[in-house]
Parts: sequence; C-alpha cells; structure tokens
Amino acid sequence: GKYAFVVYMNITHVSRFLEVSNLMEARFGDYVQKMRVSLCHFFADTRTAVKKVEVEMVPIFDHVEKIYCSSYSPTTERPTLLADTYPTSPIAWQAMILTAQLKNTGATIVVGKELDVINSVVSTLSLALPSRLRKSVGFATEETQYSPDLPLQGVPQSAFEEEYVVESMVPPIIIYVDHGIRAIKIMKQTDFDALRKWFFHLKLNKMLKNTAPPEAPASSLSASGGGVV
Repeated sequence: GKYAFVVYMNITHVSRFLEVSNLMEARFGDYVQKMRVSLCHFFADTRTAVKKVEVEMVPIFDHVEKIYCSSYSPTTERPTLLADTYPTSPIAWQAMILTAQLKNTGATIVVGKELDVINSVVSTLSLALPSRLRKSVGFATEETQYSPDLPLQGVPQSAFEEEYVVESMVPPIIIYVDHGIRAIKIMKQTDFDALRKWFFHLKLNKMLKNTAPPEAPASSLSASGGGVV
C-alpha cells in the first residue's frame, strides 16, 4: 500500500518523531479504554460503544498528524542515486536507507550474515512504516523465518530463499549486509515476472507431485556490483 504522506527529515528528527508518536499512541490507548468503559454504561452493547469511540477519535488523530507535518520544514527530494560506494557514517547510511524506503511502495528484504547489523537496518527501515505495520516488524534470529507478505522482512542469509521474494506483488528492494559490504538492489520487472512465474509453476508441480520441476530462470539476486538507491 501507499503511505498517506512522506516527510523527508534527518535521523534525529525521525527518532524524535517516533518517540512522540509512541507516546501519543500510548495515551490514546488509555483514552480509548476509559471511553469504552464509560460508554458501555450508556449503550446496550460493546460494539455500539466502540463504534462511537472510533468516530470521536478520527478528528483527534487528524489533528495530531497535522502537528507532525507542520513540525518539520520540507526539503526538496533528491534525485535517484547510483553508487558503488556508500557513506561510512552510520547516520548518513541510515538516513539514505530511510529515504529510499519512503520513496518506494514495494517489499523490502534485508539479507546478510551479520544479524546485529541486519536488525539495526530493519529497525531503521521500520520507522517509515505506519504504526499498525511497525508493530508487526520483528527482528531476525537464526531460527526465524518471516512471512513473505510482510512489507518489511529481515532474514538471515541461511534462511533466505527466492520464495520470500516472489510471493510479493511488486519487485522488491533487496538490501545486502555482508562483511561490512552494504548494497541495495531493486529487481528488474522482467526478472521479477520470470521468477514469480517459475515459482508458482514449481508450487503447482509440488501439488501435482510431478517429478520434473520447471527450469529456474537466471537469478538476479546476486549482490555483486554496485547498488541502487
């Protein structure tokens, strides 16, 4: 899905934005719970009471969103960056990744052997997600396998398979984090279509218990070469 609005800001502003957002969400949660208890005394059923709460909460959230948007001065969008090297500063790197994520609506997958770094990138990327999706974003462990329909995924290299990619409806953004090498790659639409077609043929063969699987297309998931932001 598309984001309701995009705000370009540095990582300090993003951290402050998230802190305030979480605080406001917690207070709103308490407020809703209190209203629900109160309204149950006036309405025959809980469903009616909750419906009333939802209606009254809409203008409150709209007001808070306007405050967020007005708190940061807008900046001009930078052009697409093509590069073989990346900033050594973690702050600059995270800001670049975050901007790239905000500008795209496709799935994002983080792969690599350094789980701590991967988790850090996943955490940074999750700042760009709406709160309802941010809560569903987890951290990778050696045993973890993530559902392919998540907008954001963090998987260890050992668990990464092409099926995590092709069940997405759009070409994914793949971020490689291996031995300090960081690269971003957006799969070409033609490669994505071929890989998706092959994968579903493979699933169909498994269902029909065919012994001869279809020939796999040439993979475009290699991390060699430069990156794309």
